[in-house]
Amino acid sequence: MEHRKTKRVPANIHVLLYQRGLPAAVAVVRNISKSGMFVATDFDDIDVNQKVDVEFRLDGESGERHPHQWVKAQVVRKSPMGRALECDDDSDNFCSAAVAEVFYWLHSNARRQAGEAVPSRRYA
Repeated sequence: MEHRKTKRVPANIHVLLYQRGLPAAVAVVRNISKSGMFVATDFDDIDVNQKVDVEFRLDGESGERHPHQWVKAQVVRKSPMGRALECDDDSDNFCSAAVAEVFYWLHSNARRQAGEAVPSRRYA
C-alpha cells in the first residue's frame, strides 16, 4: 500500500531543470503535490540525492507569460521514465507558495478549457 504525505494531481507542464545554476534538462511535470513532483525526462545525468532547481514557465489564457516560478528540490527516485523530486526542506515555505501558484494555473486552465469563468483573484 502506498502512503503519501499529500495528494498528487496530474499535470502536463514543461519545465527546465537546473544543476548548480546552469540549465541541465528539459522535463515535463507529470504529477505534482504540495511536497514534490514527478518529472518525465530522458536526461540521464541527474541522480538520486542531487539537488536541482525547477523553473516553471506558466502561460496564460491568451499566451501571456506569468512570472517564472522556481522550486528547489532534491531527486528522491530515478526511473527510466524520469525523476521523483521532493521540495527542499530549506525552501519549504517558498516551495508551497510556488506550487500553490502552479495549482492555481492548472485549475484556471482546466476551467477555461471547460468554458467556465475563472476568478481574476488567485486563491479565490
